[in-house]
Amino acid sequence: MEQLMTTAGQIIESAMKELDQHGQDAMKSRINARTSEYKDDIRMCSPFPIPLLIIGSKYDEFQNFDSEQRRKICSTLRFLAHYCGADLVFYSAYNEQLVRVGRSFISHFAFATSVPKTKVDDHNRPIYVVSGMDTFESIGPPPVDTASFSRAGQPVHLWKQAFSDHFPQTERETSDKSTEEQELFSEPVIDNLIANREEDLEVYIKQKKDRQAAETRAAERIKT
Repeated sequence: MEQLMTTAGQIIESAMKELDQHGQDAMKSRINARTSEYKDDIRMCSPFPIPLLIIGSKYDEFQNFDSEQRRKICSTLRFLAHYCGADLVFYSAYNEQLVRVGRSFISHFAFATSVPKTKVDDHNRPIYVVSGMDTFESIGPPPVDTASFSRAGQPVHLWKQAFSDHFPQTERETSDKSTEEQELFSEPVIDNLIANREEDLEVYIKQKKDRQAAETRAAERIKT
């Protein structure tokens, strides 16, 4: 996840440099709007430049983890989401309710539809936290010893260290994964949802352009 977010952030940062001052100011205003409910927490956050949704997939498997493991993973994901100004939801292709949640967020990002602004932070249930609904106080400190606090420069480094201590990370190969392996770990329902929403968005954009063109022609006829 760290590598993915770093790469995405670099791409977005590069794209933002291509914007004029008005465009950059508009992006900053949108970030401020997304984090307007953060209050004092905003001083310790680093909001992602664009709206971000973190999905904890395969909840049907995750719910069978040890309770303490679930608690630590949920706390870490909540911190990361709050730190980045992201929404956080858990998902499973085998749970109809969670499938509906996934669909609602895809619609929210594609068409600006509303989603319930609420919070479910119990690690014994599917996590659902809309950006701005959590707090660092509610999340609590990372599970590390006191000495670690003095060595870490930023809270995000503490959380990364704590997570790695409990769940040792293996180095990932940089080579591309085979198609067979990609399919093995894919979430086909999410892939299909995204594909459908992309098609819907293309149709919506085309219809909007056609409508605007028709309105322009009508206005020109009225003038003449």
